[in-house]
Amino acid sequence: MDETACWLALARAPGLHVGHLQEAGAAGAAARLVGQSARELLGRGIPAAAAQWLARPDRSVLQSDRQWLGSAGAQLIGCESERFPPLLGQSASAPVALYVLGRAETLLSAQLAIVGSRNPTAGGARTAREFAEFLASAGLVITSGLALGIDASAHEGALAGRGVTVAVLGCGLDEVYPPENRGLAARILSQGGALLSEF
Repeated sequence: MDETACWLALARAPGLHVGHLQEAGAAGAAARLVGQSARELLGRGIPAAAAQWLARPDRSVLQSDRQWLGSAGAQLIGCESERFPPLLGQSASAPVALYVLGRAETLLSAQLAIVGSRNPTAGGARTAREFAEFLASAGLVITSGLALGIDASAHEGALAGRGVTVAVLGCGLDEVYPPENRGLAARILSQGGALLSEF
């Protein structure tokens, strides 16, 4: 199994986090966990469901994931990559890999997160947009969740400020949610931003 397939397997391992790799002594060599026996993985601190999957990953699923990466133009960034956000990598609960559409290098830029209510007041939405526009025009990447409300206002503000914005999705990148924000997601990508998910 090549390295890409190993990282696809690691990304799909249920409940597997960066802290588990550290506990298993696999930091810097995570791909070597794929194909080891479930018993050995359990003994090294890998959670049971992840150990079962990593011992015998479904190659047809991995092939499907690889095909999707190619057709979507997406990237898979493992936690050992220089392109993985360094501050995120310091968290034991960080995902072992991230799927990215767009410019992955934005993940290494100085960022400010703006998140909030899905049902904000008009003043709240306006304030989020204005803050994001100002900060993006000053060079900060604005990061939010692409949800309705404050999140969308923050992304809109960053785009209005001719800045860059990153949308972190709580679902896979194969389907933008909520669907009302598909156009916004497309504009984020066209203006040099990124869509990001651990799924």
